Amino acid sequence: MHLTAGQGLLMVILLAGLLSRNAVVAAAAAILLLLHLGDAKGLLHWVTRHGLTLGYLFLLLAVLAPLLEAPLTRKDLLQVVLGPASLVALLASALGSWLAYHGVRFMDRQPQILLALVLGTVVGTVVLRGVPTGPLIAAGFTALLLELIY
Repeated sequence: MHLTAGQGLLMVILLAGLLSRNAVVAAAAAILLLLHLGDAKGLLHWVTRHGLTLGYLFLLLAVLAPLLEAPLTRKDLLQVVLGPASLVALLASALGSWLAYHGVRFMDRQPQILLALVLGTVVGTVVLRGVPTGPLIAAGFTALLLELIY
């Protein structure tokens, strides 16, 4: 059996996830390999096209769900929204959204950069114990840095 470069890279990512005990990285690589090797090309294509949206949906569900579990009053909400940390968070979120927008545009113009972004995300997740949520923002940050350099 001949391995493609993509299959080999996913096997390395799977191994890195297993060795670092990062179940999310290992599971993602394993699922993609199984979809590819199991000839589920249609499903793999669907994941390619809609995976980010689905991931964003689940991320938002996880972030917003505690709002329904915590007993918050209107006064609590006003204090939270108008507090200094919240104002910084609003600014940081706006900047993150702006970077993600430019990241999507950058990846559309230079899709070859995707491999470096994926590898950087895996390294950040496995080695730095980060959370794999930032390829879009990383692409936007990359575009910004490249614009400053060149």
